[in-house]
Amino acid sequence: MKPSTPNLSFLALASALALGIGCVSPVKEHWGESVRDNKAAMIQNPDAGSPDPVEGLDPVTGKLVIERYEREQLKEAQEQRELFIIAD
Repeated sequence: MKPSTPNLSFLALASALALGIGCVSPVKEHWGESVRDNKAAMIQNPDAGSPDPVEGLDPVTGKLVIERYEREQLKEAQEQRELFIIAD
């Protein structure tokens, strides 16, 4: 007996839901921690920041760092996309 397409679709959906149950996102686990930490730091030393630009990084190095960061982000996005391809 050959399974019909609706049965396979239901089976795929049920499997995906079963795998997703109980998964906890790292974002969800640490939600709000950075805001709490920043508020605590501002309370501890409200004059810590400076409106002056950051010194020590020349424009050429900054450009290279940004280009490498963008390349790595694109590479990671492409690698992650491949994990969720579902073929018929």
